[in-house]
Amino acid sequence: MPPLFEGQEDEDDEDLVVADTTVVLHCPLTTNYLESPMTSKFCGHSYSKRAIVEYLCNSKKQCPVVGCVHTISVKDLYENKKLERRIERIRRYKLAREKSQNYTTLQ
Repeated sequence: MPPLFEGQEDEDDEDLVVADTTVVLHCPLTTNYLESPMTSKFCGHSYSKRAIVEYLCNSKKQCPVVGCVHTISVKDLYENKKLERRIERIRRYKLAREKSQNYTTLQ
């Protein structure tokens, strides 16, 4: 493959890494928007705090996301404030868009 940029011919050992990630905003247990999201340190899946704590019942269980093979416990989770802020921004945006569409429809 030819180099992407001029002067790159001597840099044969460099790689171009492109990552594709999907951020899931719904809890796999409740199917609603995540509330007080807790994220697994092992598999990276997120859950609503109340739902995952109830599911785990102070024991170690398989991640509830279909196809995930990791086992998790409450101590393997962390509060994901960044995801919580993102969900709140999306909810506000959707609410504003719905209000705008309703206003346009009424005129």
